[in-house]
Amino acid sequence: MGHIIAVHSASGGAGCTTVAVNLAARFPMHGARSLLIDLSLPYADVGVMLNLRSSATVIDALADSTDPEHLEACTTVYENGLRVLTAPSHPADADQITSEQVEKLLTLAADLYDFIVVDVGHHLNKTALTVIDMASVIVLVILPTLTGVKNARLALDLFKQMAYSSDKIVTVVNHVDDALASKKLNIDTKRIEQYLRVTLDARLPNDTDSALGALNKGIPSVFRHGADDKSLDTALIHLSDFVFKMLVYGEDETPPPAVKLGSSAERTPRRSSRPQSPIGREAGPTISVFIVDEIPETAANLIKLLAFESDFKVVGAAASGAEGIEKALSLQPDIILLDAALPDIDGTALAKRLLTELPTAAIIMMGVLSTVEVLQKAVQSGARHYLVKPIAPDELYQSIRAAYQSHSATIHFDAAPLQESVRHASASTSGLNLRLTPDKNAALELPSVEEARMSNLPTRGLFSYDYHSGGGSPAPQAAPPEMQRTLFSAYYPRQAFAGRKHGLYVYAHVEAAAAQMQQDIGKFKEELGGTIPQARSAKQTAQVAFGTLITITPECEELQFEPASLTKRWRGPFTRFDFDFYPTEEPIDETVIVRVSVRIAGIEVAFIRCGIDIAAESAASIHVAPEDDNPLAAARFASQHAEKYQRIFISYSHKDTEVARAYRLAQVAMGNEVFIDVDGLHAGENWQAALARAIDTADIFQLFWSPNYAESEFCRYEWDYALKYRCADDGCESFIRPVYWVDPIPAPPPQELSHLNFKFVPFSQKA
Repeated sequence: MGHIIAVHSASGGAGCTTVAVNLAARFPMHGARSLLIDLSLPYADVGVMLNLRSSATVIDALADSTDPEHLEACTTVYENGLRVLTAPSHPADADQITSEQVEKLLTLAADLYDFIVVDVGHHLNKTALTVIDMASVIVLVILPTLTGVKNARLALDLFKQMAYSSDKIVTVVNHVDDALASKKLNIDTKRIEQYLRVTLDARLPNDTDSALGALNKGIPSVFRHGADDKSLDTALIHLSDFVFKMLVYGEDETPPPAVKLGSSAERTPRRSSRPQSPIGREAGPTISVFIVDEIPETAANLIKLLAFESDFKVVGAAASGAEGIEKALSLQPDIILLDAALPDIDGTALAKRLLTELPTAAIIMMGVLSTVEVLQKAVQSGARHYLVKPIAPDELYQSIRAAYQSHSATIHFDAAPLQESVRHASASTSGLNLRLTPDKNAALELPSVEEARMSNLPTRGLFSYDYHSGGGSPAPQAAPPEMQRTLFSAYYPRQAFAGRKHGLYVYAHVEAAAAQMQQDIGKFKEELGGTIPQARSAKQTAQVAFGTLITITPECEELQFEPASLTKRWRGPFTRFDFDFYPTEEPIDETVIVRVSVRIAGIEVAFIRCGIDIAAESAASIHVAPEDDNPLAAARFASQHAEKYQRIFISYSHKDTEVARAYRLAQVAMGNEVFIDVDGLHAGENWQAALARAIDTADIFQLFWSPNYAESEFCRYEWDYALKYRCADDGCESFIRPVYWVDPIPAPPPQELSHLNFKFVPFSQKA
């Protein structure tokens, strides 16, 4: 269920719209789906501030508050993926909007988006009160004038009467100007706090140049870079990140039960403590960070995450060990984020060399593995911390600060915490299962096993252990309840027709949810072609915390997906991501490969490859009744209801290996088992007997006809064996499938195969 954020001011001109626009525009940078709704009526400015021209407005969206597709269609998409519902163009139209309509709209939006930011302006009408009551957070924007502070006090008194928790309200003072306050032309923030009896959460400076520049260019301030830490741009970035962390990371340790969007009590955020206010940040030293990672996307995501924190400065990045050494020695960073697997040198070997030549730097290693051997290498390399990808933002931030502080105190590296973990993990008296469990609150240096057992310190972000004595059953040392090993599976039709809508359904799920998934996917039988196919699963799994945002993106140039990407929050035991797709006209009679990418915090953690046969629409429109006495029609009906084949034997000349392997990849992606001799035969095996068994057990004999094939004696043995021993009764008419890819056919087929239909398939054009 998404979070609703109501942005309200008790005075006009306080900058309510500026705050709402920048809050919403920043959230997609965290990988979240964000919707901005302009209800600052009757005069609204969100569309102007974002330079948007909308064909539909909130009035159109309210016409049907039950249809997700209708809501999406009424939104206008900003360049970073933010969706916007603009206000009606004529002020008189505001009278058409009722509080009941708004409640239904927000209920629907909360199921579709992670964050719904609503600019309610400064008029407290019934519609505005409905939004405020449903909100998870109220951002109260205060004008530092006598009337502004007086009205803010009235608003806070009203919220208290409505029994809102103080944790639900974020207080923001805009247009802060110490020079004006010193001249008694503005009220200073200390007096505002005393009068309102609150601790302010954020102060936005009176930065006219930045505000007007953002307004006139239609670019939110959070996309701009302020001249210094006192700029409006920087303050708005801190405010947005403060609200984001407040909602995403500030919840109780125990996952709350699912609640239906309704009363304000149900929507109040459940959190043990609020994150540090932007005002409360003490200026500290800037920590310079250098990144060494082979994958450019990973480095780019780390740079984005680090840009959210004002005390970090990324000074450079490298994609190889050689480049990393050269740049690190030149840049002299405080912290080096080092990938454990580089293309030219092992990460641990590189860490040793870097620490020898650059002892002033602290190294934090990163990797996808979390085995005892990896820990041992980390100890030996001198790394201060080891982070397992994907890396949670707060885990990254805290590990960098902890490494910097401890390394600044002494250049000597104390490896005791890592060594203690490895010593316990290696002990022969215990059997261990090592897993990663990230937590924003975790101390990032690894404690010993005994420390982890005896203390109540949070262990997410560390390596936690399940251990038991030699042949016994594992002790009930379960992972924290909010962490679950999550699998990723996709259901999709094995055949799709041009011009027709089909469904792709991707599940994030725990292993025990298989039966529930089967029941759930049954609702989409028609979209899947009339049958429920076997799911295709990713080889990778991930430890996912309750409430984590998961983004699914299907990728295929030949198919059009709606939506292009989906982000939802993991609630367990399964979360479904629904996509519609339409084949284009180009790939008719071809197999296309869909790559389904799974990302957490912007980093890919898994992927699924799906193969789909594309056919013309006319092939789908033929319907034949089983009682039809036409033999062609009967054959057609039988073929339509035949089971999909599973095992394919590829018969080809080794000079055509490239074509055969390309075909094999496509079929494997569809879930079919493919035998190709170069991969299916083992050393020392009787290859002739193995080939015969493969032909006997195959459902399809895929013959790749070419001049090379026609001249090969071994290829002749294969099809001759099939004709004589595999399907002698019917001449292998449905078993042997000959294809050729050079037109005209390069060599006449032998007489024994002349009864078969040789089909032209232009493989060479795809290469």
